[in-house]
Amino acid sequence: MVSIESRAPLETMLTTTGAVTGEIKGNPANILDNPQARFEIDLTTLDTGIGMRNEHMKGAK
Repeated sequence: MVSIESRAPLETMLTTTGAVTGEIKGNPANILDNPQARFEIDLTTLDTGIGMRNEHMKGAK
């Protein structure tokens, strides 16, 4: 699960999704030796908790 919090003067919006994939690479002998991480989120699965806002967010505009 990923949560994205957007703070604005009039409201704070929390958007969530469970459609996350990714990988973390590292050297177990030395975790500071060039660690790398990559994550992908399917943007069509984002949910703001408000149906109309979800439709606007996913619309053409």
